[in-house]
Amino acid sequence: MTHTIFLDAHSYVFSRRFPFDVRGRPVVELLLRARDKRWLRFLVVADTGADATLMSESDAALLGIPDITYSAVDVQTMTGIRNASLTAYFHRIRATVRGSGADFPMLVGFSPDVGTRLFGRPDMLKQFVIAFDSGATYFMRD
Repeated sequence: MTHTIFLDAHSYVFSRRFPFDVRGRPVVELLLRARDKRWLRFLVVADTGADATLMSESDAALLGIPDITYSAVDVQTMTGIRNASLTAYFHRIRATVRGSGADFPMLVGFSPDVGTRLFGRPDMLKQFVIAFDSGATYFMRD
């Protein structure tokens, strides 16, 4: 449902509420455009502390990227909160948050070592204003 929210004297037309998952994490429905032009739905954790959006190698295969190392626009080795490192191969993918009505390009890092899909800060905060409240995440756009 689209409605207007006022925050700091600014109105936002798109607003979408996503409830937290059973573990108390802010989960969002992210749609990514596959190589065959289909939009595929993924549940991802909205992580404003993550430096990148990360998904698994099997997610890449679903999106039509059979070899994550081929045609990657960037390769990064990252360390998470448990000091475990992983290497991610970044690809530019069209994305949208369910119900937002607008899609955008984003860099998604794919790795065989990703367990939880993360929607990271750079792409998320470029596109949306985020609010966390009472067990739900609100995504808002101008």
